[in-house]
Amino acid sequence: MDKATGTKSYYIQMLQQAVKELTKGEIPIELQRIINGCIMMQMTATAGIKKHGDRAVEAMFMEFC
Repeated sequence: MDKATGTKSYYIQMLQQAVKELTKGEIPIELQRIINGCIMMQMTATAGIKKHGDRAVEAMFMEFC
């Protein structure tokens, strides 16, 4: 499957390939991208408020201050 489909199988294939390369003692760029995508996931303020409600509003005000 290609990346454009957005299916999990694409990312699983990338991760499997990265793990194979990891045994060579290097962290492959594909694995770095997967980790970065998971850790640095962000959303818009509107999406955050819809998902987390008042807690999101409080956190945004604290960050802005």
